[in-house]
Amino acid sequence: MRAMIFEQPGAPLRAVEMPVERPAPGQVLLRVRACAVCRTDLHLLDGEVEISAPPRVLGHQIVGIVEAGEPPAAAEPDTGAAPAASAEALAAVSTPGARVGVPWLGWTDGECVWCRSGRENLCPNARFTGRDIDGGMSQYALADARFCPYCERWLDESGIQRLWQRRRAPAPAEGRRIAGLSERLLLAIGLVLFALVATVSIVA
Repeated sequence: MRAMIFEQPGAPLRAVEMPVERPAPGQVLLRVRACAVCRTDLHLLDGEVEISAPPRVLGHQIVGIVEAGEPPAAAEPDTGAAPAASAEALAAVSTPGARVGVPWLGWTDGECVWCRSGRENLCPNARFTGRDIDGGMSQYALADARFCPYCERWLDESGIQRLWQRRRAPAPAEGRRIAGLSERLLLAIGLVLFALVATVSIVA
């Protein structure tokens, strides 16, 4: 698969070919359909947030289609952690063809006081997607099924493409003219209010 990897702070990402790994128990293999760039990715790239074991595939705002999933090796006790999903929920996000998301929080131990109180984002052993776990700037990605929200297939791929093209299309001339008038009107109102405030301050 093609992937963009981080190698060191300040250096550009590099395009490489990587093997597609099989999911371990409790994981899903996703065919990545979209991966947004977050400000955190820029912090990682600049070295402001450390990546302890490069090279690493960045990207933690992922939407993908499940290619394969492996059930957990054994039923784990209910620790009270928020991602302790039911068997039905895990089955839904592990079914090939399901559309799921992948967040920044990619794994927790489920045993510490934070996980047991539903505050697993504070887990001292947490692993984060795109920092400790390879992320979504690639054609495929592995993820812990417990942390993958199921995304309803309310819009097919062609519909998403049409929405994107519509957003990129230039606005009609009338719309641009109205937008320009609105901006100038707001600027004028702002200048008047500033002048009034300044006058009151001087008089006082």
